[in-house]
This record gives sequence, C-alpha cells and structure tokens, in this order.
Amino acid sequence: MRTATISFREIVRPHDPVLTQVRWLYEHTISASERIPWEWLSGSVSAMPWQLRRSHLITAERDTARSNLLGFVTGSYLARYGGYLSYVAVDPRARGRGVGAALYRALIRRLRRSANSLERELPCLVWDSRPPSPSDGPEARVNWERRLHLFKKVGGYWIEGIQFTSPNYLSPQAGDVPLEFFLKPVDDSASDFNEGRLRRIVRGLLKQVYLLDIDGEDGEMLREYAPLRLKRIA
Repeated sequence: MRTATISFREIVRPHDPVLTQVRWLYEHTISASERIPWEWLSGSVSAMPWQLRRSHLITAERDTARSNLLGFVTGSYLARYGGYLSYVAVDPRARGRGVGAALYRALIRRLRRSANSLERELPCLVWDSRPPSPSDGPEARVNWERRLHLFKKVGGYWIEGIQFTSPNYLSPQAGDVPLEFFLKPVDDSASDFNEGRLRRIVRGLLKQVYLLDIDGEDGEMLREYAPLRLKRIA
C-alpha cells in the first residue's frame, strides 16, 4: 500500500473547498482571545499574481483521493522588517509528526520569494503568542508548553523585554490580550539583532500589521523594558 505524502500549497481561490476545513481548524484550535473574525482572515485569500499578494495562507494536506487538511499557516512579508507569521494550527490528530515545523518552513520559502522579487533578503520571521494568565486552567498551560516546544524546534528566540497588549477582536468586553514576541533569524544571524533593531522590527510590525499609532494614542498598548534582546527558549 502506498503511504500518503504531505503537500503544501498556497490557497489563492476564495471559494477553495479546503477553506471550510481551515475555518474549522482555526476556530477549534486557536483561543478565541487570539483570533480575528474569520472573514478578515479568509478575505486575505486572493487570486492576484503572487508577487502582489500581501498575505498568504498555506495548507498542509495529505495526498489522498479525498484531501485531508493537516494544518495551515498564514503570514505576510514586510519589506523593511522581514516576515510575519500570524497564525499556525495543526489538527490535533496530526500533532507530533513535524507538521507544525514544516509549515514554518513552507511559509519562509514563500516569503523569501516575495523578498527576492523585490531584490531584498528575508532577515527574520516574527510572530506573537499569548502566554497563559494566572486564571487559566491546566489545558492552557499545556498548550503554551507545546507552543514553546515548537518555537524552539524551528529555531525561534524569545524577544525579551517587550510585551504588547492586543485588542480582543471577538470579545472586546473581555479586555485586551497580552502577547509575547518571538523571532527566528532567517537570512541574518541571531547576533545581528541588537536592541535598536529589535525595537524597530516590533514597532514596524505593530504599525504595518496592527495599524497602530505606537508613538501616539496607541502607545499605552505597548510596554517596553530595556534592554531588548533575543533569549533562547528553555
């Protein structure tokens, strides 16, 4: 019997049937406090030429007679800063097989194409994640440890000294959501990211992705503790 292989593809058709599975995985594996409305996420899928797409949604699917979604990743290329990963999710039944790490690699390949089309490099990949709060139960803590294990596996570092408080887009009445930042060096090395550069990267991300006025009225959403530095994940 032939063993099914895993393929990775970028979703470029708004009516691609796999989006139904992506939505289910998105809403059942990612905490509501970290999600944006599904329509915002699915609205980034576009049939325009790949060089012009700002956001990308890549799936990992098992090659069988009937497509079986294993996971997905979304992200974008920010010309002055690097890559940004917004969401990654793996079907619980497929965890422990390296799918999450493979999705990171697939996104990096895609974002490097975007960078190369502009005759630029891809210095790093940045993402944020919500740590558990004291009131969270054991399931949230276990999930956080799993995330940290994946972040470490893909070569990520903790950006120590900074925390961002994001709006809770699905339940504003529940209060803002604290997020920690992580960075994986890609074309540059970890030693290239000093405090000043890390500060520019995070601020650029918040301005370009979250569309915040960090130097103005949105400044209270960002807390910084000098010095910023990359810290290995234990």
